[in-house]
Amino acid sequence: MKQIITIIMAVALTACSFRGFQPPPEGYEVYKERNLGVSNQTIMQDMKNCGFPDVYHTSEYLVSDRNEFTKSTLCMESKGYRSNSHGGICKIDSFKNTEACQKHLSQ
Repeated sequence: MKQIITIIMAVALTACSFRGFQPPPEGYEVYKERNLGVSNQTIMQDMKNCGFPDVYHTSEYLVSDRNEFTKSTLCMESKGYRSNSHGGICKIDSFKNTEACQKHLSQ
């Protein structure tokens, strides 16, 4: 049993070392990772067109206005972008009750 735990820890540490203990991507980088082949400039411009005030720090936008963040994310989804919200932002429990998702889901 002790050997199994040691092996699991070694694998975990090795995997983490490749990423370098970096925080998860934020802003346009989320879309970049999941929409290969789209240039950074295009992603950033589309985000601005969708109402994201800061294409680098989207978590601040999320905290300041959850409904507007949801609208902007829905706009990006309508352009074909996918972020880490599997199946769309309105499938995530914490966003389902936003005004933007309620409107989107009723269409």
